[in-house]
Amino acid sequence: MPGMASPELSRRVNRVDEDLTAISETVLDIKETVDQHTETLAAHGRTLAEHGRTLAEHGSELAMIKETVDRHTEILVAHGQTLAEHGGELAAIRDTQAQHGEVLAEILRRLDAR
Repeated sequence: MPGMASPELSRRVNRVDEDLTAISETVLDIKETVDQHTETLAAHGRTLAEHGRTLAEHGSELAMIKETVDRHTEILVAHGQTLAEHGGELAAIRDTQAQHGEVLAEILRRLDAR
């Protein structure tokens, strides 16, 4: 920059120095923000991993509960069938009792008739 006056050169150097300082400060701000975001993302990753483990545990527990419910359902079906059979047997017993009552009534009627 021949012919440039020393004050002009000094002014330009100062402006470049100010620009470099501003750029450096901006880069440092950006780095700080990136570092904070990196920490936040790492924390989120740990939380997600923990949630994944919890969900896996819940899945296992739900599978065990489903097996228990399935076994109970089978037992309830069997009990329902047994109750239906007992209902049929009870109806047969009532019919037999009614017949016995009729026979007894007939026997008593004949005994009274003598």
